Amino acid sequence: MRSLKLLSIPLVAIFSHTLHAHHGSVTNPLLYQSEFLELEGEIVEVFWRNPHARAKLRVVDESGAESDWELEFGPNPRRLENMGLAAHHLLGTVRVAGHVSRINPQSLGLLHILMPDGREFVQGAGRETRWSDDRLFEQPERIAPERAAAESLEADGIFRSWDTHSGPWFAGALQEIDYTQRGAELNAAYEPMTDNRQLHCEHGMPDAMFDPRPMGIFREGEDIRIQLVQYDIQRFVHMGEPDPNPESSNVGYSVGRWDGDTLLVTTTHVDWPYYSDYGTPQSDQARYEETFRVVEEDGEPVLHYAITITDPVVFPEPLYFESTRTPLPGYEFRPYDCTAEWEDFAQSEAPADESEIRAAVAAMADDFLNGRMVRPFAPELTLEEAYRWQDEMVEMLGPAMGEVVGYKTGGHNPGPANPNFPAGGIRAHLLSGMFLADGAAVRLEDMGADSFLEADFAFRVGSAGINDAETDLAILAGLDAVVPFAEIPDPTAEPDDNGMIRGVVGNMSSRIALAGEPVPIEGTQEWLDRLNAMEYAVLDEDGTVIQRATMADWYRPIDAVRWLRDHLQSFGKDLAPGQLLSLGNLGINRPFFGGTARGDAYTSDRYQVEYYGLRDDGQPATVTINVIRSADR
Repeated sequence: MRSLKLLSIPLVAIFSHTLHAHHGSVTNPLLYQSEFLELEGEIVEVFWRNPHARAKLRVVDESGAESDWELEFGPNPRRLENMGLAAHHLLGTVRVAGHVSRINPQSLGLLHILMPDGREFVQGAGRETRWSDDRLFEQPERIAPERAAAESLEADGIFRSWDTHSGPWFAGALQEIDYTQRGAELNAAYEPMTDNRQLHCEHGMPDAMFDPRPMGIFREGEDIRIQLVQYDIQRFVHMGEPDPNPESSNVGYSVGRWDGDTLLVTTTHVDWPYYSDYGTPQSDQARYEETFRVVEEDGEPVLHYAITITDPVVFPEPLYFESTRTPLPGYEFRPYDCTAEWEDFAQSEAPADESEIRAAVAAMADDFLNGRMVRPFAPELTLEEAYRWQDEMVEMLGPAMGEVVGYKTGGHNPGPANPNFPAGGIRAHLLSGMFLADGAAVRLEDMGADSFLEADFAFRVGSAGINDAETDLAILAGLDAVVPFAEIPDPTAEPDDNGMIRGVVGNMSSRIALAGEPVPIEGTQEWLDRLNAMEYAVLDEDGTVIQRATMADWYRPIDAVRWLRDHLQSFGKDLAPGQLLSLGNLGINRPFFGGTARGDAYTSDRYQVEYYGLRDDGQPATVTINVIRSADR
């Protein structure tokens, strides 16, 4: 058996070596040319997406001709945020240097960027700065103390969040091993620019277990879930009776058992062609034996992980690897939201016809404004494009529905995901013409067939400082009020296989909104705790409680604000004082009419949302919608 131990390396040293993500490291010779290029120009747009951040650099040559370059960072947005960066910090005049991509000759893998404010980003801890003495350094992840404390109390053995493993050398170590004859043939046939599945935001076992990012191990009923950051990969270890005919997958089928406090896992049925993005081949006969155990070292728990890989088609003998991780209580496993190609630089033979897309958006706007059932949306767009066209949709709605006064988001609550929402969340604009006065009445006969009443929750932005805020309390300090909020979305539309893109372009079908009296708040821990535990209810005209619930079982409001702010900034938008931020439904939605997936029709004449524990006088904060039932539908 060939044994290779992944040695413990300080975090700062990790990033001086190859990082395996999307296009790989920006120093990866399989994906980047040896040509070193230096450019100067203006960053006019930022693509703040996983697997790594990208930017559009506009360069003007001596003749005055413009050309656009894609700049590719090695780090992903979350790591750049740990350096104190946000997307808008990159906009402006910069100097850059790096290697030209083999995939796209107008793309540069960044090694250096001198930013507009004089700071310099350098790829790799072992590389010196090129222009500035003010170098950016990555800081440890900022974790809310209350979140860390809560997880520390619940941690039990292997069950907790774990920090980055002790060294990202799995792919490199595989380059040193011997192959069977067939393994060598398969490795020689590897074409990195066509066979590397990470170029398509895909990953698999066992390489995923050596991703240089945190990992979580959690109970999932009787089974065990292993949560990995990159590409939202989840493994499930089945602790009961194994399936005699399991399906193959990119992470295989795992069966576990306990040997004292050590978890033993056997994995088979792996349908993933490579052990790494350097082309080490993997056959369908691969089998893994893994151990997970916690050992006390210097009074602290340390996760010891080991894997034995047996693949007789590829390797002449089993391979053994081991690594360690330390606890990272309170780490937030955010949706990875990977976008493989930035559409602005995609190598496409058939670009979308903008005139056709604009016509489809105009037709959608016309249907919506005139109360007609919205027809299917034919253009096939990326999510990035869909949000660009949402801006166009808002401009088309503007003459009838007013100026932008805020933003809304959804999809952050637990439970089954809305099939028409992108993974991780969705956002849209709030327009002034959507708003009715608190307590206003709507006529049943004016509602679309799929319209519904939605209890919601909103904040008001108090300071532009929210755009640079890092901690939960700093974000809260950038808000000055809670606003009772209710909506009447109108998703009345014909069936459409392109429903998610239609929902984004269509501004989430937002039609009517009502806001109650704002409740002033302060950026304190007491207020943060109060908001996270807030109770609320919906009552009818007789004061009867239709449903009561608590925010503690739904979503953390500041997490939704953070997501919304970051998503807007990735499109070059900052929040402004006075804007409203609607954070998504509170789980008490009621349809006007029966026959929809939202259940029975709401038959009461009032829909009043009450929020408890916010006002100093002890009274609930409220927002009310009255319903005039003058005709049957």
